Amino acid sequence: MIPDQSVFRNVTDTLIFPEPNLARGVSEINDSTISPAKSVVRDYTAELIFPTFDYSLPVIVESTRSFEERRLTLRIELDEGATFEWQAIGKPAEKGTKVIFEGPAGINLVSPRPRAHYIAATIQSLLMMDESASLRVDGLGFSGDMHFASSPKIVSDFLRRRQIAYRLMVIEKAFKDELSVPPRISNEDVANIDFVYRAVVDRVFTWTFYQDSFPFSANDRARELLAGIDGKRSFKFEIDCLQQVLLERTLNLGQAKLTVQNASLVNREEVERDLQKLDGHSFEVFTRSLSGLANYQFLDAPNLPDGVWDKLVEEMIELDEKLVNNLFKAVNELAAGSLADLTEEEKSEVTIRPQFD
Repeated sequence: MIPDQSVFRNVTDTLIFPEPNLARGVSEINDSTISPAKSVVRDYTAELIFPTFDYSLPVIVESTRSFEERRLTLRIELDEGATFEWQAIGKPAEKGTKVIFEGPAGINLVSPRPRAHYIAATIQSLLMMDESASLRVDGLGFSGDMHFASSPKIVSDFLRRRQIAYRLMVIEKAFKDELSVPPRISNEDVANIDFVYRAVVDRVFTWTFYQDSFPFSANDRARELLAGIDGKRSFKFEIDCLQQVLLERTLNLGQAKLTVQNASLVNREEVERDLQKLDGHSFEVFTRSLSGLANYQFLDAPNLPDGVWDKLVEEMIELDEKLVNNLFKAVNELAAGSLADLTEEEKSEVTIRPQFD
């Protein structure tokens, strides 16, 4: 279970997400709206607004107000186990009967479900990327600035986390199962998530391949197939049921065709001994790709059903392109600022597109 803390705070080994910068919402509210009672809890319809992305999210705000301490807490349940909270202390305005409230805001995430992580990461990214982000509670006469100032690096980390959560959501739907995002996600976990996601969505793709073992039966067909493995050619074969370990569970991806590029035998001597007697016995073949790549084709892996997302998730999926474009814009502006003192010739030299073999 992920601890009760701000969203994604130090929850991974290899994807480190630091504490988000907390916005300081500022609002002027009429003094008459603060009840003389010690504490008042009330629900209001409200809206999280993100003008940069032309997106707004209608929400229900739970407002807790204390007249004696001039405290105001606004709490929004974004999804089960994911909440947005704004805690503020009021002080009288210089003129009039209004009270100015100011305080930190943040997202708390306690649910391990991919959906809660996806929604929380999306809102977190919007709050960091949109300088005009605000929360408006009309019934309370409240409008507060909710921008979380942050660096492109941290925004990129949250977008990556958002992508991981989305892919786990897809895998859940395809396999009709429930998954949990663990407190720590290793590089291997991320690679396995990406692999299963591509098997479900892409069906055919190229993937890194270094070395693996496969069972063969000692017969003429195996001798013919294995004789051609020389490190120069591709090695093609079928797997009846390819299984992949994902977050401590094993998923069946069904029948697959595998083409190992530049394949070579690791245990050639053992293979040659096994093939001397073609009696159908089983033996292991260790295969390595000298280029580090293999082509996968999944013939009957589970599919993502149509119409699986509700309105909220669909709206957030539609934000993908805008979020990525906004990040690239921020990175480009940062790079442009770092080149400001260079001559045109120097700019040309340092911005040459690198060529990779």
